[in-house]
Amino acid sequence: MADLTERVAHQTGLDEAYRASLQQMLSLIRARHYSIRTEQAYMDWVTRFMRWCAGKSIAEVERTDVERFLSYLATERNVSAST
Repeated sequence: MADLTERVAHQTGLDEAYRASLQQMLSLIRARHYSIRTEQAYMDWVTRFMRWCAGKSIAEVERTDVERFLSYLATERNVSAST
């Protein structure tokens, strides 16, 4: 489990606080016995969001950041709301 979060964090340049959050999320996903594909999809979307918030510490990320990210996906990237 640590290998996956370390690899994702290294590839994306995420700091230690983001790594800890990824690790916690991965632990919760696995405790709930989600499929590997669901795990991969969640990790991918959360990593995209964390990269999008570059420059902010995880403590500074707010609800408005999530709203702006989702709006960006819908308007600029044409991502479906059901994704």
